[in-house]
Amino acid sequence: MCVYAAFGLGTMIYNGLECGAFFEVPFDSPCYQILRGVNPVLQMVFTFMQMYFIFMNSRVSMPHLTSPYRSESPYVSCRLPAMYPSSVTCTH
Repeated sequence: MCVYAAFGLGTMIYNGLECGAFFEVPFDSPCYQILRGVNPVLQMVFTFMQMYFIFMNSRVSMPHLTSPYRSESPYVSCRLPAMYPSSVTCTH
């Protein structure tokens, strides 16, 4: 989860710097283009929406994506008998 937050934060900082570079170009310059200012703002909005979706839905459980070999899986129940620790009993 920290990787997503770091990536999103880095993207937002980069887009903010691009937005600042847009305001440094004079209005009457031949290099002035409105899309150079609109694009970073739209990227910031898109990144914010992605991060919001990821963090708001991070606790949603998706049982169809869990591995059948993990003990938390609803599909397979594996138990170790107390008397025979070397054998594993699995039910499907």
